[in-house]
Amino acid sequence: MKTMNEIIQRNIPKKALYVFLGVGLLMVTIGIGSICTAEMLMPDNAAGQRGVLIFYRSFCPFVCVWGAVAAISYINIKFRRQ
Repeated sequence: MKTMNEIIQRNIPKKALYVFLGVGLLMVTIGIGSICTAEMLMPDNAAGQRGVLIFYRSFCPFVCVWGAVAAISYINIKFRRQ
C-alpha cells in the first residue's frame, strides 16, 4: 500500500501548487468581497433582498470550490516539504 507521501508526489510542479494556492486565495477573497458588497450596497427592499440572495446562491459555491483548491494545494505543499 502506498504511503501518503507517495500519493502526493505527483507530477505537479511545486511552482504550480503555489500558483493554485495564490489564485485560490484571491478568488475566495473576491467572492467574500462580492457578498459583503451586495450586503452593503443593495437597497433595503424586496428587490434588494432578492439580489442579495442571488449573490449568496452564486458566490457561496464559488468560495467553497476555490477554497478547496487552495486547501488541497496547501496540503500538497506542506507534505512535499517533509
